[in-house]
Amino acid sequence: MSAGAHHSHMSQISILIPSYNSLKKLKLCLESLQNQWFSDFEVIVIDDGSSDPTPDYLKNLAQHWPRLRWERLPQNQGRSAARNRALALAQGPLLIFLDSDMIVPPEFVSAHHRFHLQHGPGWIGQGQVIITHDAENPTQTPYSSWTDASRAFFDTCNLSVALEPLQIAGGFDPNFRQYGWEDLELGIRLRRQGMRSAPVPEARGYHLEARFSSTDWPALIEKEQARGAGAWLFFQKHPTFEVRIITQLTPLHQALDWLLQAGGWLNEAKILKKLDTLAQQGHEKMALALARGLLNHHQLKALHKARQTKNEKAL
Repeated sequence: MSAGAHHSHMSQISILIPSYNSLKKLKLCLESLQNQWFSDFEVIVIDDGSSDPTPDYLKNLAQHWPRLRWERLPQNQGRSAARNRALALAQGPLLIFLDSDMIVPPEFVSAHHRFHLQHGPGWIGQGQVIITHDAENPTQTPYSSWTDASRAFFDTCNLSVALEPLQIAGGFDPNFRQYGWEDLELGIRLRRQGMRSAPVPEARGYHLEARFSSTDWPALIEKEQARGAGAWLFFQKHPTFEVRIITQLTPLHQALDWLLQAGGWLNEAKILKKLDTLAQQGHEKMALALARGLLNHHQLKALHKARQTKNEKAL
């Protein structure tokens, strides 16, 4: 099922957004895109089989916002499949990938557009991602090197790239159905085509995240376990030293994780109490950064479990 206005005019830019059960954040994302200085763009939202009222909201919004086109997948297929569907619908020669939990300031689209005018078609523009917990005034959140620094070559949270090289590369690998790695894997293929990547600091995106709370810990662990399983798939597709480092599939990472466990540094009950206190004192980003270190243990466990399962099947 799809809806939205179809124009004879071809937009210069297609903004592609996958969404799954994230209506509250998606609304904020789309509201921010309705206030852009640059005007020649379309927005394509793929609802990845949500069970919340996302389709009703998109259907209503498309009736009075002609830039919006949308489609609903009949069942949840993962972010790779959702983005590939958006790619198939895109009309603009330039793409901006954006996650549904991103809020962007009015200069966002024009900053990406200006980057590609200056650099040409062989470049990927990597926008800045700033984690925020403030849905009311997200753009007031300052950049933090604790949580916001990224050196990713191809991170679809906030990224711009020409359509043609993605078509040549074959789009995203739909085998990545769980959380993580599908954009980095495509990035490797694009780099092999000669694509280069550079930051676009003026294209800021504010990544809306819940404030840290230990009550969310089981869900956070589940997310890291999915990331770990995906890391093994990533390495199988690209068994290089670079991917070993990215996915932490090295004896050094394994030894460091073991030392942290042996030294009692992974005592979750004690650490979570301290992280809750930090967050309550207003140090949410610091709590989040420290929590990521703890969650990394669960990602590594899932990674080695996936590798072990694969080896057992091979016997």
